[in-house]
Order: sequence, then structure tokens, then C-alpha cells
Amino acid sequence: MVILKIVNTKGKYYDENSREQVLGYILNHYKTPNGYIGSIGITGDNYVQEMKDVSLNFGKVDGVQLRHFIISFEGWEVKDPKIVYDRS
Repeated sequence: MVILKIVNTKGKYYDENSREQVLGYILNHYKTPNGYIGSIGITGDNYVQEMKDVSLNFGKVDGVQLRHFIISFEGWEVKDPKIVYDRS
């Protein structure tokens, strides 16, 4: 069964270090062993600065600074993780 989890616990991701903390978690190869990590609005050249720039662009410098989505599959559901990652 596919599981979608949106991580936004009350009081979480409000502080200036939120971006660095969540990126440290997401980019940990034990958490994403296939390396399929995606984003909207940033390219990955400098994740933290680009995330800050997106927040500034939309006037969202206070409150929750990000949303963290986790999508997981059972091993038998997806033969090749590239299929899920394909953006075409």
C-alpha cells in the first residue's frame, strides 16, 4: 500500500534552522537509499538559499517554513523506483 505522509507537527519547521535540519534528514542516504529526492521551486544548486528565496518571493518569512512529504511503497508495488520519480 502506498503511504503519503505530510510532516508538519505542531510547532515544527518554524525556526531559521528548519531548512538545514530537514535537508540533513532527507539527504541522509539511509533515509532515501535510491536517491530520488524532489522539490518544487528549487533546482538543488543551493537548497537552503533557494528555499529561503522562495519564501521571500511569496512573502512567507514567518510561521511554518516548509512542508516535508514522504511517499513510500511496498517493495512489490514498484519494480523500478525511476517510474515513480519520472516527471514527464
